[in-house]
Amino acid sequence: MNRALLPILLVAGAVVAGGCTTFTEPVRTGPGYGIAELGRQRITDTLDVELLSTLTLDYVNLYRARYDLPRLNLDQRAAQAAQWMASYQASRSAVTHVADVPSMRVFPLRYRACGGVAYERGDENAGWYKLFETDSLRNLTYDEMARRIVDGWINSPSHHRNLVARAGATEGLVGVGIARGRFANIEGIYSTLNVFFPWPDQALFEPRGERTGG
Repeated sequence: MNRALLPILLVAGAVVAGGCTTFTEPVRTGPGYGIAELGRQRITDTLDVELLSTLTLDYVNLYRARYDLPRLNLDQRAAQAAQWMASYQASRSAVTHVADVPSMRVFPLRYRACGGVAYERGDENAGWYKLFETDSLRNLTYDEMARRIVDGWINSPSHHRNLVARAGATEGLVGVGIARGRFANIEGIYSTLNVFFPWPDQALFEPRGERTGG
């Protein structure tokens, strides 16, 4: 029997690089084996959206592996919804979860507009990150940017929660959206992560051991 789109709990949070953390020292993800080499080139005026979104999802899954959690596979409908919102934020030069387009106002509507299937919980992470390294004034590589995006979510408790849901590749639908744009007149990257699960909150987030930094 087909169920109507029914998000039991919708959690949306916005984070700019260097967001809040519950750690004494924030987590800093190191280059991933088999991932870093793919993103070794620096980001230029022409942004390879597919490469950066792929690397970002790879680092999400690498982080999940630390908890013995299964990989989350890319879902094109979630990716389209996330990409639409990343591009929208870039066009407005603002980190937000609410669009002024009625049919795309919030992420459940965006997911539905992209052909999304029924789910019980949906979440959206968003953020903006400087394109260049402050000390050296050089543009980040694709690998460095992907790690910076994921670290922003790891170090924000509400965003981190979305990264460690217990659903696996066949249950969790995930998509990453990436767009280049300015924030406070500084060049950077807007990122959006959409995840959708068939299970309610209590089934996704069971008590687990304390996290450690590093």
